[in-house]
Amino acid sequence: MKYLSKSVYGFAHHLLIMSLVALLVVGSAGYYVWGQQHVQDALAQTGQTDGNAGEFNPVSPYRLLDTRDGTGGTNGAIPAYGEISLKVTDRGVIPSSNQVSAGFFNFTVVSPKAKGYLTAYPAGSARPEVSIINFVSNENRANTATLKLGSNGEITIYNGSSSTIHLISDIMGYYSSVNGPDGMRLNQSNSYTRVLDTRTGTGAPKARINAHSSIKVPLTSMNGY
Repeated sequence: MKYLSKSVYGFAHHLLIMSLVALLVVGSAGYYVWGQQHVQDALAQTGQTDGNAGEFNPVSPYRLLDTRDGTGGTNGAIPAYGEISLKVTDRGVIPSSNQVSAGFFNFTVVSPKAKGYLTAYPAGSARPEVSIINFVSNENRANTATLKLGSNGEITIYNGSSSTIHLISDIMGYYSSVNGPDGMRLNQSNSYTRVLDTRTGTGAPKARINAHSSIKVPLTSMNGY
């Protein structure tokens, strides 16, 4: 298997790292590890593209949510194992819900008091088992995510922690729900699909990835993809 000389993320001993990566995939994707580790959610398939437009529109980062000051309608920390709804459309430079199908977001968990994880997904759909951020106590963590919008142009955010958390979210672009001349449509299901977890044998043998070795992860024919 050929692999690129560029990394998609770096990691350290006993440190969970997450990253959003866009890949051109033909049937399967390769995963090469420099060092030895267990991999959780190394690939969490969120969407595909085709040539039928629905173009991506980048915008200057616009703050949608800051639970510390009430921006976005949530004034106060998200409860332990609780969730909030976040309105995305008709805010700032983001058009109305009938013109937007998905958004490109940055999320930051601020000073959590316990370890946990964050999940975000289209409002009105079932909560997926895949996280977008894993965090530990007293350490800010951030990650980006492309998310389909749900009912009334909203997403739902779940705090999978035994403690309250403060959260910041900015939007940096959106996918149009109408055809555009040069763009690509985001085809996304209502939930994420876990395609690799070496701890359980999902998508690969149940074993650590050996140092300086690679594995192939099948991506097609998974939940309709």
